[in-house]
Amino acid sequence: MAYVRVRIRVAQREEALEALARAVRVRRVRAVPGGVELELRARDFRALRKALRGRGARLHILEKRGCARLRLWARRHAALIMAGAVMLLLLYGTSNLVLRVEVSGEKDARQEREMRAFLAEMGLRPGVWAGSVDKSGIAEAVRRAFPGLSYAGVQRLGFGGMELRVVQAEPAPDVYDKSARVDVVAASGGLVTRVVTIAGEALVAPGDTVVPGQVLIRGTEEMPHAAGEVTARVWAEGAGEAPLFTSEERETGRAFTETYLASSFGRFPAEEAVPYASYREEEEGEEVLGGLFYPLRLVRRRVAETEVRTQRRDVRVVRQEAEARALHQALEKLPGGASPVDKRVEYSMIEQGTLRAAATLEAVMQIGREESAAD
Repeated sequence: MAYVRVRIRVAQREEALEALARAVRVRRVRAVPGGVELELRARDFRALRKALRGRGARLHILEKRGCARLRLWARRHAALIMAGAVMLLLLYGTSNLVLRVEVSGEKDARQEREMRAFLAEMGLRPGVWAGSVDKSGIAEAVRRAFPGLSYAGVQRLGFGGMELRVVQAEPAPDVYDKSARVDVVAASGGLVTRVVTIAGEALVAPGDTVVPGQVLIRGTEEMPHAAGEVTARVWAEGAGEAPLFTSEERETGRAFTETYLASSFGRFPAEEAVPYASYREEEEGEEVLGGLFYPLRLVRRRVAETEVRTQRRDVRVVRQEAEARALHQALEKLPGGASPVDKRVEYSMIEQGTLRAAATLEAVMQIGREESAAD
């Protein structure tokens, strides 16, 4: 329900109130100096103005409540409401249009191009209405057209996107000939710690040292395809170095500054000789006179004497740095699948104040791999 609160200023208030009581239904009334304030329904406002006509009354709207206030706001912001409605319509339209088509799970670039062309033939292309796309029908057609797929599905993808997602069929596992002779050989050298024979005859035992390529489990006439696991300890070595001293070049405090003019013909005044054995110089300048043939710059040159100071580093830090480099090199030399179980690091001094670390890593790994036996 909409209500309006108004103020009426009239000379003969009693007569005006009687006329209003006959014309409209007043919700609230309050006397104010020189008039009266009324609250009435918005639909009775026209009747109120008609009843006051010819009585010399001045009518002033103080407040609008409920739907009346909303209608007033809507009239004042009609352009904004219209623009918002248009934006909502455009947003709804664009969100239901296919703006881009994506393909995921394709085998290679060629298959992606073929799938995109097939989708376009089926009617799935940018610019079509998303609701008109037969997603299940297109997915079924893709599965028939590309037999190497185990799954194909079409689905919405974000704002304005449509995606064809496919999954390539996994190839069947290789079937080997059970009668073919296969041995388990050492992929890496090491000290055997455990032998588990599943098929065939074990040729090594815990405590044996093996080399790469050595037969560990041999296939037999009854079980030509040997199988099993052979665990061994393997080792890798690495070396790392770290300096015991650091050198830093510092200024001694002695310095001089000169200013000169530089051009394509030379400088003025002539360059001042540097009286220091070791120094650092800095120059900064600005152009005084430009031009292709007569460039002229004002340069300020600062020359500062320097000296190299050597400082001994913390021995613990040096040891940690050399050890980390040695262990990193040893880890890179370990065969794949090896799990380190122990380490040993030895330190030695070498020339020019450098500490050298030699690291040995011990690891455990499964060294057996199947290989066709030589005839």
